[in-house]
Amino acid sequence: MTKKKIFWFLASILISFFLVLIAVGILFIVNDFSISEYLDRMPSMLKQFISAPLFWIFLCLPYLIIRLIGFWVQGYKKGRFSGLAKRFGYSFILPVTIIFLLVRWSTWYQNSEQFEYKWDEAAYNTSDISNRYHLEDQKVRGIHVFGRIDSVHLQKLNSANIEHIILVPYAYQEDYNSPDVVYNSTNSRRDSAYAEFISASKSLGLEVIIKPHIWISNPSDGKWRADIAMATESEWQQWEKSYTEFILHYARLSDEHHLPYFCMGNEFYISTTKRPQFWVSLIDTVRSVYSGKITYGANWDKEFKEITFWDKLDYIGIQAYFPVANTNYPKYNEVLSGWDPHLSEIDSISKAFDKKVIFTELGYKSTPDAARYPWGWENFTENIFQQISTRTQAYCYQAFFEKPWKQEWMAGVMIWQWQTSERDDDGNHNFTPEGKPAINELAKGFKSN
Repeated sequence: MTKKKIFWFLASILISFFLVLIAVGILFIVNDFSISEYLDRMPSMLKQFISAPLFWIFLCLPYLIIRLIGFWVQGYKKGRFSGLAKRFGYSFILPVTIIFLLVRWSTWYQNSEQFEYKWDEAAYNTSDISNRYHLEDQKVRGIHVFGRIDSVHLQKLNSANIEHIILVPYAYQEDYNSPDVVYNSTNSRRDSAYAEFISASKSLGLEVIIKPHIWISNPSDGKWRADIAMATESEWQQWEKSYTEFILHYARLSDEHHLPYFCMGNEFYISTTKRPQFWVSLIDTVRSVYSGKITYGANWDKEFKEITFWDKLDYIGIQAYFPVANTNYPKYNEVLSGWDPHLSEIDSISKAFDKKVIFTELGYKSTPDAARYPWGWENFTENIFQQISTRTQAYCYQAFFEKPWKQEWMAGVMIWQWQTSERDDDGNHNFTPEGKPAINELAKGFKSN
């Protein structure tokens, strides 16, 4: 490779790199992140970009395209149209045809499940205003909403008898052992956007719940929120101080807008079980600025059974990704009976602390294994070779309303999740119920009898 080619190769990579940063920055701003938040996250984003092979392939694309065009031009110079056609055919037409056929096969296979679902149109709320069933049974009927939501989406949620909209502001932490929780406490733009959204929701009779989350930007060794732990006492105190500031900001915002519930954290297994005194203190501090009901979302596998401070909260909160089947494509009865061992454990904890339970998260993808691994995140590579199973997703929600929803200890659920950017159809593996039988199951389950 000549010096000239090396120069243009490096130049094209640098130009592509800066274009990516600008595009990501625009996405941050459009989604109500401030410039300072973007700059705070820049170092961790750069690390993630650099470690991703696909990112480097993307950066090389402009140069490769230029080289490909040069390859065609050389073919034309050597053999006129026959040389161009030959080079164009095997360097472009053949690869594109193969990719097209693979995509078509993948799409056919993904949508090949045979599932005849009988929709119950009578379950939907046809009014522009919420039926406010939660005032009758005091149960949360919620769903986490991500993306820009407008009146059209609010009406879709209202029609499915969803009555609580869960907003998730994020703070960022570099790694599981990083003592700084980073968020912009002066982001008036986001707070004002929340205020407008809360007002629009209340005009339809809908309630809003703020549920802050921590996102680990650059996790090492597969660590996540549950693994957050500091090396020294001083670092623990630093983390707890910064986390308290983050939580209090949204507790105050919730109180300012008279929101009925506040979830003060999720899935901090090591912190909640090893340092419960911090959480007892934090609960008292939150109550000093917020007058509504407070909960915490404990992970389903062991955290909710080991927490000792449930008596200080208004509700026991569980991130309820319980496995309810041992097979892919389970039959409905298998999913239904799969709840039995979990219900007895939840009932025991509820009685021990004399508290009702809110499932602070419950969700299922449209995949054959959704009942086995409901906590599993969406995987693009796996999804290419995996069927979409709206039947499994529908069975999971149907079983939830048949078993847990009817328990005396049940005080509500926050479904994961609704993405406003998703298409309104059933052609995806995602958690979203929009356009799928799952949305009908939610409408039926949330409708008061």
